[in-house]
Amino acid sequence: MDQMAPRLVGNPAHTFNAVSDYDPTGVGKKDSDGNGIADGCEIEKIIFAIAYTNVDGQPGFDESAGDLLIAKLVDESGDGVPGSGDVIITDSYPLDDVVTGRGSFTVTTHSVANCPVAVSGLLECTAASGAQFVFEDANYNPPFNVERYVETEPGSGTDITYIIDSHVQTVGQEVAANSGSPSHPDTDVYFFSLAPTDDSFLDIDFFLPMS
Repeated sequence: MDQMAPRLVGNPAHTFNAVSDYDPTGVGKKDSDGNGIADGCEIEKIIFAIAYTNVDGQPGFDESAGDLLIAKLVDESGDGVPGSGDVIITDSYPLDDVVTGRGSFTVTTHSVANCPVAVSGLLECTAASGAQFVFEDANYNPPFNVERYVETEPGSGTDITYIIDSHVQTVGQEVAANSGSPSHPDTDVYFFSLAPTDDSFLDIDFFLPMS
């Protein structure tokens, strides 16, 4: 997943120096975001886990096709392992299982302290603030086949946001958002149904093999 756009010539540090260092396109003369790295030279960071609403019905998150980000864990540290120095980025969340409405998270970045549990289909992380974040896909919990995104304030039983999309009717599907939870959703909501199928209002994908 790590990719770098066009090959550098004579600038191994990737720093912006107002000279075209790229071959063959000549891009790289600007530093639009002011981070000291020439445009087009930033390394694409690994996404370890992503929770999203699958609007286009196709496998995988595709923002250009209308899929909607809920949250993702990004390898900000660059060490290839979920843990300290990484970030969880949140965006928005469904208010029901048919996505007739959507709320927004007002705190959208969380620094990660550690991810003590990383097994196939389950990733649990603790933020520097002590907040807990869980990404769980349907492969982790057969036969219930539940996909789950959860965030909780430390020591709190009520400051929690969770989205649960079960593929089994008897388990149920839920959306709950509490404004006191770590990402501070702007709309409190509680929704429950016994829908018989996966409605795709929550999909969880992992991009890093886990033991």
